[in-house]
Amino acid sequence: MKKLIHSICFLFFIAIVFSSCISTKKTNKTDNKPKKQETNEIQKNDFSYKIIDFSEQFDYLETKIKYPEFKNFPVLNKYIKNTIFSNYDNFKSFAKTSWTEINDFNSKDSKSTLPPFEFNLESEIYFSKNIISVLLKDYVYSGGAHGNINLKAFNYHTEKDNFLSITDLINDSYNNIARECRTQLEEVLIHKNEILTTPSETDQMQIMINEGTFPQAGNFEIFTIEKNVVTVYFEPYSVAPYSYGIQKATIKLNNR
Repeated sequence: MKKLIHSICFLFFIAIVFSSCISTKKTNKTDNKPKKQETNEIQKNDFSYKIIDFSEQFDYLETKIKYPEFKNFPVLNKYIKNTIFSNYDNFKSFAKTSWTEINDFNSKDSKSTLPPFEFNLESEIYFSKNIISVLLKDYVYSGGAHGNINLKAFNYHTEKDNFLSITDLINDSYNNIARECRTQLEEVLIHKNEILTTPSETDQMQIMINEGTFPQAGNFEIFTIEKNVVTVYFEPYSVAPYSYGIQKATIKLNNR
């Protein structure tokens, strides 16, 4: 009888311990959930980045490239890197062939060596709440009086994990966006421009502005946002001659 009582007590004790272990495991899982969510939220809001410095030097080409790499946004990083090195690889291939051909031709009449072509790229980074804006500026020289300046912009929504067009931000038609940009450019390039001295020069500038701000998506792809201000960029030759450089127009979101 005593053995039976001891057996029952032992089984009862094992049941209590087992039940206790199950309860503890459930409690630990519940306790860990808020901590995990909190950690993800911290990472999600971390916009930190480092600048990648890449350079190459050949007889035919000198290259300096600086671009951002964000800690927590691999999709954005991929688009930035692919865009830069796709363009660079194409130019590098062209430079090697073109520079060699020109240099070989010149060497027949002169002992001077053609200077190397150039590919230089820098970036600007802006933030507005959950949006990261990256503006890439490259200067490409392949002979002639001067090189060419090219711009590319990425506007990345960190929560939606996608890229934004200018109408996503401003929520207005291209007609109204074009009108606002055109008005600002006319003020700078025509009304306040002391270089223009003849009606013909003014007319030519107006034509360039009108063409560069025609209300279509392609004319307004290069933009950034910082806080509540959208800046639209226009490359040389798009709204003014090369000597005028990059032109800008700004639109405040709280005025829309």
